[in-house]
Amino acid sequence: MEARMNSPAMAASQYCKNIYVRVSFHVTLTLLLFVIHHAASLEFNYQQLGDHGDFFNTSGDVKPQEGVLKLTNNETFSYGRVIYHKLLNLWDKNSGKVTDFTTRFSFRINAANQTLADGIAFFLAHPNLPESQRDGAGFGLASRDQLSTLNYPKDFPFVAVEFDTYVNGWDPNYPHVGIDVNLIASSDTAQWFTGLDERGYDADISFDSSSNKLSVTFSGYKDGVVVKGNLSSVVNLKDVLPEWVEFGFSAATGIYFNEYALSSWSFNSSLDTEPQKGGSKRRLVIGLSLGLGAAILIVIVGVTFLVRWMLRTTGMEDTSLFDHAMDHDFEKVSLPKRFSYEELATATNNFATENKIGQGGFGAVYMGFMRELNTYVAIKKVSRGSRQGVKEYMSEVKIFGQLRHKNLVQLFGWCHQHEDLLLIYEFMENGSLDSYLFKGKGLLTWKARMNSPAMAASQYCKNIYVRVSFHVTLTLLLFVIHHAASLEFNYQQLGDHGDFFNTSGDVKPQEGVLKLTNNETFSYGRVIYHKLLNLWDKNSGKVTDFTTRFSFRINAANQTLADGIAFFLAHPNLPESQRDGAGFGLASRDQLSTLNYPKDFPFVAVEFDTYVNGWDPNYPHVGIDVNLIASSDTAQWFTGLDERGYDADISFDSSSNKLSVTFSGYKDGVVVKGNLSSVVNLKDVLPEWVEFGFSAATGIYFNEYALSSWSFNSSLDTEPQKGGSKRRLVIGLSLGLGAAILIVIVGVTFLVRWMLRTTGMEDTSLFDHAMDHDFEKVSLPKRFSYEELATATNNFATENKIGQGGFGAVYMGFMRELNTYVAIKKVSRGSRQGVKEYMSEVKIFGQLRHKNLVQLFGWCHQHEDLLLIYEFMENGSLDSYLFKGKGLLTWKVRYNIARGLASALLYLHEEWEECVLHRDIKSSNVMLDSNFNTKLGDFGLARLMDHGTGSKTTGLAGTIGYLPPEATTRGKASRESDVFSFGVVALEIACGRKAIESNMKEEEIYLVDWVWKLHGMGDVLKASDPSLYGHFDEKEMEILVKVGLWCTHTDYLLRPTMRQAVQVLSFEVAVPTLTPRSATTLELGSPGAAHLHTY
Repeated sequence: MEARMNSPAMAASQYCKNIYVRVSFHVTLTLLLFVIHHAASLEFNYQQLGDHGDFFNTSGDVKPQEGVLKLTNNETFSYGRVIYHKLLNLWDKNSGKVTDFTTRFSFRINAANQTLADGIAFFLAHPNLPESQRDGAGFGLASRDQLSTLNYPKDFPFVAVEFDTYVNGWDPNYPHVGIDVNLIASSDTAQWFTGLDERGYDADISFDSSSNKLSVTFSGYKDGVVVKGNLSSVVNLKDVLPEWVEFGFSAATGIYFNEYALSSWSFNSSLDTEPQKGGSKRRLVIGLSLGLGAAILIVIVGVTFLVRWMLRTTGMEDTSLFDHAMDHDFEKVSLPKRFSYEELATATNNFATENKIGQGGFGAVYMGFMRELNTYVAIKKVSRGSRQGVKEYMSEVKIFGQLRHKNLVQLFGWCHQHEDLLLIYEFMENGSLDSYLFKGKGLLTWKARMNSPAMAASQYCKNIYVRVSFHVTLTLLLFVIHHAASLEFNYQQLGDHGDFFNTSGDVKPQEGVLKLTNNETFSYGRVIYHKLLNLWDKNSGKVTDFTTRFSFRINAANQTLADGIAFFLAHPNLPESQRDGAGFGLASRDQLSTLNYPKDFPFVAVEFDTYVNGWDPNYPHVGIDVNLIASSDTAQWFTGLDERGYDADISFDSSSNKLSVTFSGYKDGVVVKGNLSSVVNLKDVLPEWVEFGFSAATGIYFNEYALSSWSFNSSLDTEPQKGGSKRRLVIGLSLGLGAAILIVIVGVTFLVRWMLRTTGMEDTSLFDHAMDHDFEKVSLPKRFSYEELATATNNFATENKIGQGGFGAVYMGFMRELNTYVAIKKVSRGSRQGVKEYMSEVKIFGQLRHKNLVQLFGWCHQHEDLLLIYEFMENGSLDSYLFKGKGLLTWKVRYNIARGLASALLYLHEEWEECVLHRDIKSSNVMLDSNFNTKLGDFGLARLMDHGTGSKTTGLAGTIGYLPPEATTRGKASRESDVFSFGVVALEIACGRKAIESNMKEEEIYLVDWVWKLHGMGDVLKASDPSLYGHFDEKEMEILVKVGLWCTHTDYLLRPTMRQAVQVLSFEVAVPTLTPRSATTLELGSPGAAHLHTY
């Protein structure tokens, strides 16, 4: 450890604080290390573990004895830890690669007192993991007290495989092997059969970085016979652990004890290095390395000064590259925004006819691909003289542009140039509802119809915006009804399917097949399915799985084979290939030699190659190509010259990024099967939407390639629905709803026209600059300059400060541009909140819109400060009224605050496009506007989660008193965690006291426990705030208290969803009978226990 602390690398990095010099230093150092010893791999094998003091760092009670290392003594509260003397390079920050590893070891248990406790563990951890307090439950890794410290798992992360002989309250009811991630409660377990006699146990642990699979095989004894067990779990080590980790074993005993001894240990990481022999060669390599390094350093220093001079001359010296990257990232959140006409013309190929997807009285709608957004969009092009006109166009941007809900089409932006009004929307793959109901586009299942966005959207649109945003109703698009652009088809014959395939080159149908090439030199053909494939989703990050099966034949009339056929996925509008057999009709060698071609037109292909080029293996083969015609992985393919058929299956598993191929061939006249697989991260290579199909080509040698059959299936299925009566019912309901909506629309239209006429806006010749200025107020959050914020706060004057916390200070200011007062949170970059929470606040909170959420107006990161600009809340926070004597809130106000908070959480959990976990619900984060309406704020700890996911593994986060009891044992944030926190705030509102009151009687310290006790006695009204002096609605008080108790149930499975809580608080449904908390649950998971042992 002393050697590490004194290493020149650390001293140098302290000195090299300037970003450019720091980069120069690391580049040079990396080059030197790469040449001398390019991989930080590790391999060792110790079959006896006596005194290997030079190779292991030990602590606790470890001692060598007769060829083993004893980790614990046969006594209570013994502890030992053995760590290999070198760190393991777990992953590489430059390439992003994670190492594979395998470790094998044996250990024995000596239960001299005929008891077993607590266990032994293999672990990887943050370097300098603190010494464990002596607590058997933690296996010598960390004690329960250490883990209860709020930041411990974040500061000292670890992943361990535990061999646990003692059953704690959080364990399964038997000895087990478990996988632990920052907790001593295992995320996955398997039963382990142990014995009291002194036997030896073997274990193998391996990690596969391509699938993030951590696997364990272990031995045990059942009825005296050796039995094998196994366990595996998906753990993304790169997300959990730092780049370099220490690794080894730890063991501990508690009130029961036995002796754990390590007998043997071998370890191997995935990167091998060759030992260097010969001093002269080594000196030559070092000399060359140092010379090369010095030359590179001179170049880097020169470039550094050049860059600094350029930045200084352009006034950018004080702005870090990181800040620019943050701005670029944040501005993607600031939608809608203004686009230029040129951008839209480029996206739609100058509004080409083939890109038109709709036409109406208002104008035309075009599909286009926006490079800046990296997605397809629908662009509504409206003439200024159309029936929609300027006034409706303005309403669309100013009102619809502010709405955010998973069942509303998102407006990305606007443009008014060249006498056109253009609106840019999220592209809806499945069109409009009426095309399915009335125009025969397809049959919607009843389940799909019941999921119509109309109901969910109407729940959201109850505020003032609904009066004019009738365009939402007119464009009832099928984002939820048919939310995934899944594809499924099966063509057993491929004759003339002109409507389903786009073809080019020499493709022609013939006798139930599609010929891709002719029996001639330099022939080429391409077949593409007529719909694009939604390969991955930009919002959730999900990548689709797919499987395709096809058959093809080769007709080698001239008894030669060349060049090949390929299945591919590619950027839409992949250019026509020049006729060059080597590229299989995907791209010629000349095209691929163009510098930006692979970047502008990426593709992934599975090639069936019959001709051996210089870059190929020396035989016909199947290969996987990524942006190149030279395969990254290949397998031999046995082909023949007679006209035979070949079958192939290609599948992609998004969980492991594994692209797999199974294919047939012919060897000695017999069908043989081959297979090939490769890890390809399609999301990193290809855009969100891709075209897919087949291409084939010949060169100077030739044969005919013909596609015989093709089926395809992506991972999301839909169910066909039959039954005419239901359809007629839905059509009737739809027509009735449509008529009602039409009446509302007509009324609103006349109202808007009257308002416009009375304000002198009937003439539509408004100035474009005025519209832009007006519209850009909608594009929030946005970047503000430090000077604007300093002016707004009188240079952050003391008298403008309205709050202070661990994160920094909050100032009130007046923003002239917004014409309103704002609250500006000024956070030091070195504060506890830090850059991570700042980025989370902008990127997550900035996209949310709800009447019960504080609005984020913008951000700024200059002058070493991180600044967030919020809507100003005149009445401050809820806790200042409940606990700090700012004023007395009436019961009516309190009940509305509780309902508003519940409504905000319902929106976060269920009604936005992703589930948002707030993770820090507490009364000090509940703000109150001038009318005492609820406004939930502070999203610095928030995390996103898919709607279908139950929980998300994160570091422990939150505030003492508001965290659920399972926080430390599960280690996962969930909706139920937020529900628990809401329940605590609900009880605070009703009872007028804090979650924890240390000056109360022992049985009343914890609010939740105390109120549960009163509920058990049938006297919940006794918990009401004494300062109300009985002036409250008893039914509402009882409901609020019971909802609070329901939400704070120690069993998270018995808590309600926020939708259920909202329904009960609104008296739509009755509160259910509350299930009592069991004694066991209380002992392990009560808030009292949580606060004593969890934080």
